[in-house]
Amino acid sequence: MDNDNSLSLRDTADGLIVRAALLTLGGLFIGGWITALAMKVAGKAIHLLVLLGAGLILTGLGTYEVKKVQRRWRRDDISNVA
Repeated sequence: MDNDNSLSLRDTADGLIVRAALLTLGGLFIGGWITALAMKVAGKAIHLLVLLGAGLILTGLGTYEVKKVQRRWRRDDISNVA
């Protein structure tokens, strides 16, 4: 009944250890790659949001200055009429 081709318990354990090590290293590599990619995307998103915020602030400041000049012109026109 003893078959010489059958795996011993030690051979099975060694195979499981090798398989577990390969899966662990592969998982760490792929997980690290996905994490790095996600961090790059998040960094670009933050840069775009900062640029958008700066653009909105500059646009608001420009609008404020234009309205201020328009109010001054309107006031000067009214004072010239009287």
